[in-house]
Amino acid sequence: MFDNISITGITSLDKYPNSKCEKYYKQCLDDIMLCIPSEKPEIECINEVNAKICIEDYTVLNTILGPKLFITGKKNIKIIYTADNCQQSLHSAHWSIPFCEFVLLKDLSYEECKDIIESIFIGLENICVRHFEKNIIDISLLFIICPKLYNFSYCQECKNYCNNNLNKYYHDIEDKAYRGNANHDFYDSKWNKYHK
Repeated sequence: MFDNISITGITSLDKYPNSKCEKYYKQCLDDIMLCIPSEKPEIECINEVNAKICIEDYTVLNTILGPKLFITGKKNIKIIYTADNCQQSLHSAHWSIPFCEFVLLKDLSYEECKDIIESIFIGLENICVRHFEKNIIDISLLFIICPKLYNFSYCQECKNYCNNNLNKYYHDIEDKAYRGNANHDFYDSKWNKYHK
């Protein structure tokens, strides 16, 4: 039904970090309802959907289940659509939606986690347009959060697993499931800035 919609923003596999850890990561699937601003014309058809997920900040929480990496950021979404009017003119709409997620750092103590987060990578795996009407779009974003640790001596078992199973997770995913341009962000805690 939506095969003619161009999807951009998917992170290509070659943009993922080589030093990913399969023990500490979080996969997320978010369903989002978007409303076209009232000053814009109604939708006849959607031409393109673009998404980019950005991390703004993070902190490590001490919880009963163990330390949790608590992340805040924004999901930036843009659509280009053909208006339901006589001119069938092209229009765009933008949204910036705050979000929060966490990654459980199991088998680590809270004290160990304070200074070992080097950067956080977010890979956008899929954008799905589920439904749209005249002024409403229902989409889903599938993304993965991958923290990178400075010192893996805190987790020798995890380090050995990653070294012995290089690219096991990402190479099992078929390339054909990915479309569009690559957009990815690193949040570097050392320099307090993003790498794009």
